[in-house]
Amino acid sequence: MAGAVPTIFWFDRFDERIGILPVVGELIHTEEQNGESTLYAPGDMAASILALEWDVGYKIRALLLDDGTLEINYYERRTSVTGGRIVQVFEIDPAGYSSASARSYDSIKLLVKKVYIDSTIGSLGLTNCNYWFNAFSNCTEVRGFENLSGMTSANQMFTSCGSLETIYATSYSNSGSRACSCSTAATAWLAARTASCPQRRAGLPCAS
Repeated sequence: MAGAVPTIFWFDRFDERIGILPVVGELIHTEEQNGESTLYAPGDMAASILALEWDVGYKIRALLLDDGTLEINYYERRTSVTGGRIVQVFEIDPAGYSSASARSYDSIKLLVKKVYIDSTIGSLGLTNCNYWFNAFSNCTEVRGFENLSGMTSANQMFTSCGSLETIYATSYSNSGSRACSCSTAATAWLAARTASCPQRRAGLPCAS
């Protein structure tokens, strides 16, 4: 029934039907789901809705927002706590990655300008963060790094992050990890290898 004209009912503020609105032109419905918008003609809506794959259930997600932020969180549904519009969504493997190219979000690494790690990540006990931000060459800062406290492997986590200036953390414990810990009060600078520590690159002492 492609091209059929739907009936549009008019409701009052108590959800009581009070009439029918006349259609004076072609109707196109915009459906936004899972961060993507698609245009449907009225007759195509039913099949399109049935074909949607709803991303639900608790999982570690990396959300690319429209301002270039990569938000990493753990919620039942796709949601951004920083308020940005979700452009793309990726699932992060809690077991870690054997290479940068194995990451589900590797294709958008050059689009990331900032990283935000939500507090919901902190309770998961993640230990393997190998390659997480590898080659994020346009990323300038990482916030919420305290939520990765306890990780034991950070191999090449910040390799090829030439624009990285700051890694923020309210606190951090990396006992047993291979990460370099450099902190000044509420700000923490950390990197996967001492040679790539942003504070050293800035000519400042690297103090654990």
